[in-house]
Amino acid sequence: PYTDCGFGSAQPQNIRTDLEQAPDGTLHYAFHANDPAAGGTRSVLLGRSTDRGRSWETTVVHGGPKATSPAEVEVNFVQHVNVDPDSHARVYMTWRRSFPRVGEEDPRPTRPWMAISEDGGESFGEPFMMLDENTGFDAPRLIVVGERLFAFYRVSAPSEPEGAPTRLFSAVSTDQGESWEETEIASAADASEPIPAYDRDRNVFFVVWHDNRNGDLDVFFSQSADGTTWSPPARLNDDEPENGRGQYYPQLALSPGGQLHVAWYDYRDDPYPPPAPDELGEPLTLGSNLGQLQSVYYARSDDAGQTWLPNVRVNDVLIDRTIGTWNAQFFVVVPVSIAAWDDRALVSWSDTRNGTAATGTQDIYASAVTLEEQEQQVAAGSSLPLIFGSVAGALIGAGLALWAAVWVMRRTRRRAEAPA
Repeated sequence: PYTDCGFGSAQPQNIRTDLEQAPDGTLHYAFHANDPAAGGTRSVLLGRSTDRGRSWETTVVHGGPKATSPAEVEVNFVQHVNVDPDSHARVYMTWRRSFPRVGEEDPRPTRPWMAISEDGGESFGEPFMMLDENTGFDAPRLIVVGERLFAFYRVSAPSEPEGAPTRLFSAVSTDQGESWEETEIASAADASEPIPAYDRDRNVFFVVWHDNRNGDLDVFFSQSADGTTWSPPARLNDDEPENGRGQYYPQLALSPGGQLHVAWYDYRDDPYPPPAPDELGEPLTLGSNLGQLQSVYYARSDDAGQTWLPNVRVNDVLIDRTIGTWNAQFFVVVPVSIAAWDDRALVSWSDTRNGTAATGTQDIYASAVTLEEQEQQVAAGSSLPLIFGSVAGALIGAGLALWAAVWVMRRTRRRAEAPA
């Protein structure tokens, strides 16, 4: 009965989906959907494909209870799926559960939930609350290492005491998510979710995020040998510090050879004056007026994050963020996506070049960044964008990560099917 994949009655809660390919090639697609008879409640579902997406089987991970009043609407959203690399039959799903505010009362807080499958996603155990924390805008992201489960998440700043920071955590569980031991990675007045990666050859964890510890938003990186002790945050954007130019929504990819690739949105090329802090001198946040014209920047490390090549710009046309898709709250700026090989990366982003103030058109564009071209640009001291052709497409709910994953699969399939 889950025929409605829209907002339901839960506007303006986000629609986000997640796609992961297991080591055996099975695709796992996490999404939410509504039973039109459920009164607006969202349910969590998992699609599985063993033939590269040609056909799918769908499992109901959690069928939300029917709501008979607005106060009972259960909003399950921003799902993530993770497959145990050593036991493909074990599949983890995480999501956030929220409830619409009714009047001035909102007695039920937003919390992260989890469900586990032991049969490859054909069925799931009873969902349970993963953490008694409000984990920001996203569900915790998971990494499985042997018998240990690692989670990475943001805890929103509480309303009391005033001025309390947003905090980023890693946590480890040895009992399948029933209990967790937390370690703080970083904190700031405003910070994004930590985006993790794990190098299984070198046994090292990596995370990237943005925060405003310097008065405006910057991109940071940290690493850990055990997932609990983290290196001091390293600033990745190499423009002048504290210049009022925001950098945000970084995404991280680890190539097969262990190279680190990071891409993010960046206002350093905006010709308009940078926004000033408010009258109280508060630092700029993601909700501030960060600027008008935006770029996409990229950084690469070949030594596990000890050093980084200079930043390079990826997009050829500045993105006008005064126009674009509007969702009644703010302009929709879909996080960048990045897929990496040892000698190149594919970066995609949301772009408004085909839009006007009247149309608000927003598309997905992509560009390849090669190591050879990057080194040439750096040696020449050039800031010209690295463009090897762009691809435009519709801005769909599945997001950029799905687009990039499908692109990689198609490339792989073409090489496999090419005549000898």
